[in-house]
Amino acid sequence: RNRLIAAAAAFDAFGDTTTTTFWEFDEHGNEVKKVEDIDRSFVVHDYAITDEHYVLPISPIAFDLDNIPDFALGRAPATDLFAFDATQHGALKLVSRTGGATIKVDLGAFACVFHMGPCWLEDGKLIAHVLLFERYGSLGNAMGFDVRSQAFDPIPWSRSNGGPTLRRIVADAATGELLEMTRLSDLKLDMPTFHPLRDGLPNRAVFGTAGVRPDGWFPFNALAKYDLIANKEEVWQTNDDSVVSEPYYVPRSDADDGEGWVLSLVTDTARDATELL
Repeated sequence: RNRLIAAAAAFDAFGDTTTTTFWEFDEHGNEVKKVEDIDRSFVVHDYAITDEHYVLPISPIAFDLDNIPDFALGRAPATDLFAFDATQHGALKLVSRTGGATIKVDLGAFACVFHMGPCWLEDGKLIAHVLLFERYGSLGNAMGFDVRSQAFDPIPWSRSNGGPTLRRIVADAATGELLEMTRLSDLKLDMPTFHPLRDGLPNRAVFGTAGVRPDGWFPFNALAKYDLIANKEEVWQTNDDSVVSEPYYVPRSDADDGEGWVLSLVTDTARDATELL
């Protein structure tokens, strides 16, 4: 522990690979470890750690090399170069921090995971919490923002993809065998935050943004807490004209995990005002 961990991803369209590099730095800022991993092309936006692994969500993509000339000449955005590959299974990849073998947990179907919740090892098993989309449309229209027209229309976009939901994944950390994948809630939940001193350790609570709207779920207009032990959720909702930012959990030093403060910027578009709550 007491490590700063950084990561970067590099994509090779011609080789159809994604290379992920991890660096670890000690409390003096000295690099003490560098680990590289190469796999078939996938998009990665977040990762988690345990005491033994970097945990990577694998959201498979396919490149369209025919669009490279238009991209190179400025006639097409980068999002025309690749798309999610719904014919491939999503996975969690356990890249060893200790020089051991890399383990892949096949999730059995396409899965798109942008954000990771708490992950830890318990009795030889990986316990992972992820925010998972079962389907996802064009990256060129992500969140309802069309990169070509610069138009923003989030409700139809959110209606079309179902939204991210919290899943608990349990797998054999030595073999990668998927033992359990449970959908913990139907709430459209993303942007998770949890105890900042409990990376890689068991957590009781995870907080995040949520979409509670009569039509669609994005932009997020609510904050939520999910109790991973009691398996229950609490939701604080703004009005339909408001948008909440990615929250940050500040735990109380003298209290149990899950108690403290959740900070978020809330913008009320009707009042043209933003407040820190």
